[in-house]
Amino acid sequence: MSDLVKKYAALPTIMDYEDETAAIKDLIAVGAITLVKNKEGLIFILSKIEESHQHNGVFEYKNTDWMIFRQFVNLLQDINLLEPEMGINMDNMIFTFSRPGFD
Repeated sequence: MSDLVKKYAALPTIMDYEDETAAIKDLIAVGAITLVKNKEGLIFILSKIEESHQHNGVFEYKNTDWMIFRQFVNLLQDINLLEPEMGINMDNMIFTFSRPGFD
C-alpha cells in the first residue's frame, strides 16, 4: 500500500482520467480488507480519485469503463461495511461513482 501512496503522491492533485482509472484498478486489486488496515493511505488515494473525477473523470468517462466503476462502487461499499467511520464521505463517493458520467 505504501508503494501506491508514493505512486499517486508523485502525480498532480488533479490526475488525468487514465491515472484516475489506474488508481481505481490498483485499489480493487488490493482489496477492501487490506485497504482498511491502511486507512491513512486509503483516504489519501480516495481523496485524489474523488478530486480528479470532479474535474476530469466526469467529462472523460467512457461507457466501456462502466465495469471498472461498478467494481469500484462494490469496493467502496465493502470498505464502508468494514470501516463505517472512514473519515471520508463514503456515501457521497458511492453515489458519485455509481453514476460516473452524470455528475
